[in-house]
Amino acid sequence: MSQAVGSARLDYLYQQYTRLSTNTDAFIRGSFDDFRMLAAIGALLAWPPLADSKLFEGDSSDFVLFAGLLAILFVVAALLTRDLLKQSIIRFWIHELRHIEQEIRREFGDVEAHVFRHGDHWVSWEARWYRPLLAHSALVFGLILLGFPVVVLALKGQPWQVPAYVGTFSVIALVVADAESRLRRSAQAEASPTAGA
Repeated sequence: MSQAVGSARLDYLYQQYTRLSTNTDAFIRGSFDDFRMLAAIGALLAWPPLADSKLFEGDSSDFVLFAGLLAILFVVAALLTRDLLKQSIIRFWIHELRHIEQEIRREFGDVEAHVFRHGDHWVSWEARWYRPLLAHSALVFGLILLGFPVVVLALKGQPWQVPAYVGTFSVIALVVADAESRLRRSAQAEASPTAGA
């Protein structure tokens, strides 16, 4: 009887483990799809009816260029914010996976086993590999989002547009960096020995 209960409990734990793993994987894949969305924005701007319209002629072309670059900046900021929300959900699921994995190892009679440790291993892998790569990627992406528009606006736009764009970029960058910092601090608190106790 107790072996049947143990088997049923293990089956239930493994179903929950599979469900959380599948959800996490789907969210991660969705985040990478955002690059396709950015490409679609570029394609929209190059769309012949828009590119050949009178919006880009005469006195209005400077403002349309500025507004287009700001629009791209805001779309990227929205995508980054949404990805941070996704990361917080993924982090919660990984936190829950750690508990389920511990229970699965307990069912197998070896809590110290090196299997079913995805949640535990993610914490150290994230600190060692993911965060440094994320920082480098953010730097390159930020330089592109700042450098290219500033050069274009300096050459084509009105004098006020460069400081306006840089100011908008700075505010957005600070808001996103603060949100990412809060998420990182929650990850560090979660990884501490007293977390989840």
